[in-house]
Amino acid sequence: LIVERNREVGAGILEEITVRNHSREPAVCVVELAMDADFADLFEVKDARIIRHWDQSRHPEGDSLTIQGVWRGIHKGVILQAPDATFSHEGLGYRTVVPPHGQWRTRVTVSPLVDAAETPAPFQRQASGTSPAEIRRQEWIRKIPATHVSNVSIARTLQRSHDDIGALQIEDPLHPDRTVVAAGAPWFMALFGRDSLLSSYMALTVDPSLALDTLQTLAERQGNV
Repeated sequence: LIVERNREVGAGILEEITVRNHSREPAVCVVELAMDADFADLFEVKDARIIRHWDQSRHPEGDSLTIQGVWRGIHKGVILQAPDATFSHEGLGYRTVVPPHGQWRTRVTVSPLVDAAETPAPFQRQASGTSPAEIRRQEWIRKIPATHVSNVSIARTLQRSHDDIGALQIEDPLHPDRTVVAAGAPWFMALFGRDSLLSSYMALTVDPSLALDTLQTLAERQGNV
């Protein structure tokens, strides 16, 4: 038997589990997944150290398990869903028979419950093809001034810098025509005043519009100019 796990992460998690039977006999399988949630914030994950310990409750019902946590009046939660699974307080399980030279497959989704909402936002799978972020990055690379230097090391550094700035660009949801610079990947793909200002300032010679869009967005969201 071979077990494959393919995980997609977006506004939630989608995990596809496949059990392949390469023998000539049917295989009776019990598949069990233990589930837990620590509700750690970004800095706790980054430091690999849990500081806040949440009062947790679990509610299995039908084909789902809801895990909720409370800490100093703050509520968080996730809901795990899997078709045809048997849920308990600890997780979920399947009992299945995988045919000879056949396979068995299932999907498990984990969706956040934002602001103690009772219904999670549905997981949106990435459509096949190039992502919008990659299309935006490629378009930006094409429009910036091209540099030609004889020193290979400097040329490589400039190209890497252009690629990095392109990858850090994010859109303002309220103004899709604005592009701002995130603080850094992977931990801080968000608008940070200091980092975003410094990055867009240093990129003025390449693309002044980044600085303008960043200033306008910060003025609306974090202060007055």
